[in-house]
Parts: sequence; structure tokens; C-alpha cells
Amino acid sequence: FFSLQPRQKQNQSEQPAKRNMNFFTALDPLPLPPAPRPTNSLTDLLLTLQLSTQSLVLFFRHRPLPSKVIPFYLYQINLISATLFTFFGALLHTTDPLPVESSALWKAFLVTLSSTPILFPVIITLALTPSPSVPTKIFLSTWFLFTSITHMSLIIFELDLSLYLPPCPPMVIPPSSLLPSGLTIDGRSVSGAPYNIKEDYLTSIPSYSGLSVFPHCTIFTLAALYCMFISETSNRCPQRLVYSLRLMVMGQVAMIPVLLVFGVERCFDFWHVTVGLVMQGVFIEIVPILSKGGKRE
Repeated sequence: FFSLQPRQKQNQSEQPAKRNMNFFTALDPLPLPPAPRPTNSLTDLLLTLQLSTQSLVLFFRHRPLPSKVIPFYLYQINLISATLFTFFGALLHTTDPLPVESSALWKAFLVTLSSTPILFPVIITLALTPSPSVPTKIFLSTWFLFTSITHMSLIIFELDLSLYLPPCPPMVIPPSSLLPSGLTIDGRSVSGAPYNIKEDYLTSIPSYSGLSVFPHCTIFTLAALYCMFISETSNRCPQRLVYSLRLMVMGQVAMIPVLLVFGVERCFDFWHVTVGLVMQGVFIEIVPILSKGGKRE
């Protein structure tokens, strides 16, 4: 170690292989995993409490009117599914904030998400229509079957819609005061760049993956628009229910702009607040239409 003799040069075969990085690259930290979103988990848990309470109140304190048995029990199922949806969401916001791989929890989240676009248009139509016509019954049956098959096929078979649909051209948003750097919407993850995530199931817009929320939320938005149309054209719809369904549509339509401008955490906080207001307004107005008070026998 203290010898003054020069060290002999290693043979070419004995020299260690050079690493394909410089000194500064070696010091670069690895990208951190996506951080949990505690406020999203908290608001989802509050929604879980709200929806479970509504479900219990409906079950123990109300009985269906003879003419509203089907929408009454469909609404009960929808409340239970929505309760599970928000509970699974609270878990995901903590354990898998930007999912990139399929999991049982993620698929359960998507299945419970799909219950509202499948059931809610049927519930609203039957609740506000005294005696549905044959075309209305055919439409509701078709809607129920089509949305059920679509949602479940996307989730179970993990379909890739890019094999069947034309590609969506990229949309370039120029720089502005809200987006100083501008933005290109081309299917990449909106929130995954800091974590070297190119695509995820939650914030990739647009996404053709059957496991992405994008196609499921698209059907959700169509269902909300239909429900708002029915409420606006019905002379039996309470005004508060009309306002609630308008807010439902606004919350769906505003999600992507809020995501792009304020980020994923504020986006879900905003959506959870609108969902809480919508579900409370709907519950207050629709339960008297579907049921009569009284304890179950």
C-alpha cells in the first residue's frame, strides 16, 4: 500500500467493464414512487360514511311503493355499490395512487364505479315516469344490457380499444396564465411525469385501455347527461333533483380541466365534494318518490 513502485496496468481482459454513466448520473436519485393522496382518501371515507348511512336508512326506514319496487331496489343496489366504490377509492389513493398494473383492488374499483352509469338512468326514468311506455322499456333494457356488457368486457377481458377505434389526434393546449408551459394531450399520463410514468390507468387522457377509468368515465358522463335530460323534461321532477343532476353533469365535465390545471389531488377533492352534494340532493328527493316511510315487517 505504501510502495512507491508504480502499479502495473491491468490486462484488457482483467479491467472492469465501464458503466454507461458518468459521475453525475450515478448520483442522480431514482424516481420516487407516486405519493399517497391523504385528502382524497379522507374525502372518499367521508363519502363512504354518507352513502352507507343512506343505504341503511333506505333499508330500515322505508318500503317501496307498489308501483316503484324495481327502481327502489335498484337504488338500494346502487347505494351499496357506490359505498364500496368510495371505500376502494380511499384504499387506492393511499396504496396505489397512480396504478400502472392490474390488481384485484383496481378491478373491484372499476366494477363498483360502473354500477352508477348502468343503474342510475334506469332508476331516474322509472322514478319520474308513472307508467313507462313500451319504447321506454325497450330503451332502458337496451341501455342496461349494453352498458353492463361494455363495462364488464372492458374490465374482465382487459380489452384494448385502440384495436377497434381510430386513434385520437393529439390536442395541443397553448401556454396561458393557468398553464404557463402549455400541454399536449396525447394519451400520456398527466400526473406521472415526475415519477417516470408514461401511462397509468387514472390520469392518461385519452386512454383506450379497458382498465383505464377514461372509457368508464365517458359512459358515466353520458349517463349523467341522460339523467339530466330526463329531469329537465319531466313535470314530476322536484327542482332540487334537477339542480342535483345538473351538478352531477358539471362535476363530470369539469374533471379533465381541473385535472390539467390543478393536478390529480385537487381534481379528486373537487369531484368528491360534488358527488357528496349530488348524492345528498338525490337521496332527499328520490326516496319519497320511490317509497313510503315505515319500519319493515
